Amino acid sequence: MKYNIYWIPLLFLFSFLNDNRAQSPTSTNKKYIQNNIKLDFDSLNTWLHKPLPSFSAVTIEGDSVHLSDLKGKRIVLNLWLTKCAPCIWEIPHLNKLKEYYASQNVVFISMTPEDKDTAIKFVREKKFTFPVIANYQKYISQFISSYPETIFVNSKGYIKAIKGSIPINLELAPQDLGAEFDMSEVMDLADFFQIIDELE
Repeated sequence: MKYNIYWIPLLFLFSFLNDNRAQSPTSTNKKYIQNNIKLDFDSLNTWLHKPLPSFSAVTIEGDSVHLSDLKGKRIVLNLWLTKCAPCIWEIPHLNKLKEYYASQNVVFISMTPEDKDTAIKFVREKKFTFPVIANYQKYISQFISSYPETIFVNSKGYIKAIKGSIPINLELAPQDLGAEFDMSEVMDLADFFQIIDELE
């Protein structure tokens, strides 16, 4: 079971921010945080430039999704949990990505190990617009290092990048991060836009 490890990079981030509230965030601080969070994903590098494993599933809306039907399309595959705070923070931004590329050759899919009923309730409450494949733990376990995780696949079916949460821009964060501060406000989509645009 790997459901709980998503909070490891998150705890590090908040600990770091709390220790440095009296200081303005710097490029050095940002780079240090990004490098330490990235360590959780080093083991996933073995998947880069390899084909995305085949899958055939039905979304919570009842639509069939087969990887074989997506040949020639770029794929953005998001993996999430309902109790993962960064998963929730990035939903509005993921929705923006999907909307931006709506008329382009990009397919957006999400997967969760949660059961169908739990996923349906979550998606409706959070207004997540990605097609959702629920109860898909066996497939997800091939990749997951921590939640959330997003896999970027080119039009030839090869994995070109695997990322964690949408990056947080510390320069946009207030010095006194309160418990109720909405971290989605300081997430920066630039990295995700660049990756998608560079997919062949």
